[in-house]
Amino acid sequence: MIRMNVLLTGGTGFVGGFLAAELLKAGHFVTFLARANKHLSAEKRVQAVLKFVAPELHRSFGPVCRVLEGDITKEDLGLSAQDEKYLLRNRPGMVLHGAASVDFAKNNGHATEMINVDGTRNVLTLAGKLGVKRFGYLSTLYVAGNRKGTILETELDRGQTFNNVYEETKLMAEILVRRWHKMTGIPFSIYRLPVVIGSSTTGKTLPYTGFDGFFKAFWGLARSIQRRMEKDHRPGDAGVHMSERQLSVPLFVKCTSHSRIHLAPVDWVAHTITSLCVRESENRVFHLTQPDMPSSWDIIEKALPILGLRGLRFIEPDEEDAGPLHDHPILNGYQRMVDSIVGQYLPYTMNSKAFDNANLRNVLGEAYTSPPEIDRDMLETILAYAINTEFKPPSFPSPEC
Repeated sequence: MIRMNVLLTGGTGFVGGFLAAELLKAGHFVTFLARANKHLSAEKRVQAVLKFVAPELHRSFGPVCRVLEGDITKEDLGLSAQDEKYLLRNRPGMVLHGAASVDFAKNNGHATEMINVDGTRNVLTLAGKLGVKRFGYLSTLYVAGNRKGTILETELDRGQTFNNVYEETKLMAEILVRRWHKMTGIPFSIYRLPVVIGSSTTGKTLPYTGFDGFFKAFWGLARSIQRRMEKDHRPGDAGVHMSERQLSVPLFVKCTSHSRIHLAPVDWVAHTITSLCVRESENRVFHLTQPDMPSSWDIIEKALPILGLRGLRFIEPDEEDAGPLHDHPILNGYQRMVDSIVGQYLPYTMNSKAFDNANLRNVLGEAYTSPPEIDRDMLETILAYAINTEFKPPSFPSPEC
């Protein structure tokens, strides 16, 4: 078996934490580049995430990895002279760059660009200085922006526009990786990720953004209505009913019937990237998904009852109702809340793209496994975990050394 020395950025994040655990379980040595925060040192942060993701790894933390404190937005990644010497003496064979901002907000665009573009440039500079054998970059399927139809792994910039600054800056970073390869001759691999959801076996997740943020808002709406019904009869007068812990609400969700949502659980993503890392696959892009994915409509329809919500119907986003949305002002208020939730994610609930994954299947060969089906059982596992934690990310007190 090939055992690698991997320099990993983003190892204290959601995908990065699961990826780090998978690399360690496979016997690879991982050098983490991580920031400290006001509560924990870089090393304590890494320990805390690993203890959360894979408690069995915590006891053997020291011999299998090392943590360097740094910041990808700083020149020379903010590494101390001592840590730079360590890297030069113990040169990693591969850099896996997963640190990123997933902020969609336009008013935070400068910060997102600084992390996703300038940060990638800084990591590439270090990788070139170290003379690594390969550079791996965690990107997103949605560098495709507003394109439609089937997207190939060989395609990148086709003049598409973007739904948010996150998509655009990830494309900019992919361009940087390619330019760096032409200058250095060092091979690269790019892993374009789908919408990553919690673990298929435990439901564990870290950020409660994206997929989780969408359903957290519906969960909050259900709790708000339930609390109101305990002391106010008017929701009942408006047609809202509670039966067997299920809330029936006559509202609608804007979602096109042909939309496809590309989802994959984080454990499959981490396992697949780890499998790709040990295979020779120079200068390739991998779509970590499959062409035939479930409809957004189907996922939302299965998920809402798990959150205790029934009675919502779907309409196409371009349908226009004349006059008020509902006969009752309370329902109009709730409808505005639903529209606000869905509006933030509308580009993804209207997505009509398919992503070819020929490179992924060909390189992995018999080791390839398709993403598991996102059925009701998996949604139950993931959303039950979220509900039990009240959609709050884990707090990381200083772990035992």
